[in-house]
Amino acid sequence: MKKRRNIIWLSAAILAIIVLANVAYRLSIWALGENYAKFEPFDVSKNFTIIVLPDTQKYVLNSSLSGILTNQTKWIVNNQDRLNIKFSIFEGDLVDYASDINQWNRVNSSLSLLDGEVEYSVVPGNHDHPLDNFNKFFPVSRFSNENYGFFRDNRNNYYLLDAGNSKFIILNLNFCPDKEEVSWAGSVLRTFSLREAIFVTHGYLNTEGNTSVYGCDTKYLFSDLVEKNPNVLLVLSGHVHGEAMKSDKNLAGNQVYQLLADYQSLPNGGNGWLRILEFSGNRVYVRTYSPYLNQYQKDNNSEFVLELK
Repeated sequence: MKKRRNIIWLSAAILAIIVLANVAYRLSIWALGENYAKFEPFDVSKNFTIIVLPDTQKYVLNSSLSGILTNQTKWIVNNQDRLNIKFSIFEGDLVDYASDINQWNRVNSSLSLLDGEVEYSVVPGNHDHPLDNFNKFFPVSRFSNENYGFFRDNRNNYYLLDAGNSKFIILNLNFCPDKEEVSWAGSVLRTFSLREAIFVTHGYLNTEGNTSVYGCDTKYLFSDLVEKNPNVLLVLSGHVHGEAMKSDKNLAGNQVYQLLADYQSLPNGGNGWLRILEFSGNRVYVRTYSPYLNQYQKDNNSEFVLELK
């Protein structure tokens, strides 16, 4: 009888531990945000990562903040193997004043850490115009290889990226591109129609999730370019301070996710926040992380999962 009671007490204790552990787990998930439970452990043998760096302009205003940008690029290099980082995308507004050579020297010093280590692309924002210094520090010759193409100069460019079992084209367009630039982009997407496309331009989405930004109404970029090309999966932009996401179907019925990220209005010119895009099969796990703070943003605008076609 005593032995039976001990077994009952032991069973009850084990059950209590399981219940408490489950409650603790659910509370931890709730504290981190509802999407966190959807994230799976990173598997470097199957998954790969693309890093997205929004407007860096405030980091290079003076030497006291430029170390934050250097911290970001160092973190990318140091975590290349751990996260299987295949590419880094800069969303424009590399500097705050295009005529200030000191700002270009600072951004060049930080981005140079990626040269020969991790492939990356740049695209000009409105603060990078006029483009004399942009093309002086980031000319076609700096990026030119068999996987690279451009139009006019490096203000419009593309990269062919093979990562895992996926083949991408990363298409970068000038700020508020004109008809000829959009036409060129369309021809590139058609030429590489078998590649999944990530379209990057500095200004595209605002914080309300609408295609209209200071400088131009960007609806034409969706109707003339994104909607007509079924291989476009993602649209990435900065320019507008904040975060937003818009999801629409293209003419082929495929879902296109359009993401805004720009942190320059936060302390220290953005506190080093960047986006980690982890590709895993038909999913993209989006995280927002700061190597400078060594923190993740856990709200639903900063951490979420995209279900691809």
